[in-house]
Amino acid sequence: MQNSIYKKIILCGLTVAALSIFAVSCGSSSNDDVSESSDATEEAEEEFSAKGTEVAYYKKSETVTASGDATGNIAKISVESTLSDFEAEDGDYVKDSTTLTNIKNKKGAEEFLLEDDGTLYWQNLGEKITYNADGEDELPVSVKITYYLDGTETSPKDMEGVSGEVKIRYEFENVYEGSYVPFVAVPVVALDDEVFKNIEVENGKLVSFGDSTVVVGMVIPGFEEYLSLSGYDSFKDSDVSFADYVEITADAEDFELDFSSVIVKNGLTEDIDEDDLGDIDDLADSLEDLGKAGDELEEAAADILSGSKTFKSSLETYTDGVSSLADGLSSLDSSLSSVDVSSLKEELQSAIAQEKAMTEEAGGTYNAEESSYYKLLVLAESLEEVKSAVGQLDSAGQKLKSGGSKLLSGYNSLNSGLSEFKEAIEELNEEGLSELSDTGKDIASILKKIRRLKKNDLAYDSYGGYTSGADCDVTYIIECDGI
Repeated sequence: MQNSIYKKIILCGLTVAALSIFAVSCGSSSNDDVSESSDATEEAEEEFSAKGTEVAYYKKSETVTASGDATGNIAKISVESTLSDFEAEDGDYVKDSTTLTNIKNKKGAEEFLLEDDGTLYWQNLGEKITYNADGEDELPVSVKITYYLDGTETSPKDMEGVSGEVKIRYEFENVYEGSYVPFVAVPVVALDDEVFKNIEVENGKLVSFGDSTVVVGMVIPGFEEYLSLSGYDSFKDSDVSFADYVEITADAEDFELDFSSVIVKNGLTEDIDEDDLGDIDDLADSLEDLGKAGDELEEAAADILSGSKTFKSSLETYTDGVSSLADGLSSLDSSLSSVDVSSLKEELQSAIAQEKAMTEEAGGTYNAEESSYYKLLVLAESLEEVKSAVGQLDSAGQKLKSGGSKLLSGYNSLNSGLSEFKEAIEELNEEGLSELSDTGKDIASILKKIRRLKKNDLAYDSYGGYTSGADCDVTYIIECDGI
């Protein structure tokens, strides 16, 4: 019996420690928190009524404790609410709102007035107000605890005293009916080291504490479904996941389990800075810009290849023309080479001499420049220069022809390279830059969900009732029976 009480004290301490992770008050207060003021202990002479001035601001902290059986079914919900951080001179009453029943002032002497619409007026005696009540509304997160013995599901009553391989599975569901709020569920389970060996946990940590091993899990029910990362091509192969369960496995000897606690808290996104989200926005925009640049690069490569084909057509026309010219010059040079210019000149000079003699014998005067033979002789002398020039042109034409062939061959290599370049750009764009662009769009879409998530998270702050002007905070503790 003492050992069981000791373990419960340990578990309660760990629960409080886990609550401190969220940096919130549990809403409880010690006797030291109650003012010793005589005003707080004097019985009011008249029945309290909400007259005077309403306080402008206060803090409201709720600790909702749900009592459940060994499977997580809730039997009773108790709420402790604390109203604080207001001053006596600020007004004569504190205006609250509630859906709770059986409201009782826990420590102070303040009276209250509850109206039919749930408006709750508290007398202001200058001290913080702590009251207890019962809750009837469903918790935003439900838990289902299932037990297995040697791989077979077993009811809690049949688990007591058994030995073998056991598994305890905590499954959580976000059942809040409003817009999705990321509640964090932290189950805390103490396992006696004399009963349990070879303990392992999925989605949690093991902490050695005295003669017990404490399992501390952490899940965000419904978060994976809300983000739906698998619906984005950029993340379909990602191994990022957010489980809705905590599973404990161990070897047990004479199974027994003390009660366990589950802490449920929202506020996960409070520390997400908008500047950080802005930086991620910039990254998403840059990734999308890369994708656009890839499209432009692909279009430019296509234009270059298209222009290259036009250039090829012109180049082929040019090389064909150069080749024809070179062949013509070669033929002309060959023809001119077969002409014996020296013999022709000798024959023409002989003809001129004969013509001159015949003219003079006839008593005439001979003018050589008027002679056809003389004109042919001039042409023959020019023919030597033409022959030499044609030979040079033939040589140049052959060089042009050879150069044109090399140019066309070089272009073909260039064209092949441009085709490969275009294909590489297309591949880069489709498999690289385009995917980056899609990733940027996916990140931008997820960021919208995160911003909406933060808004929903900050908006949820009360179980028993929210009042405008109050700074509210709520923590849930589900206490499940042991076996």
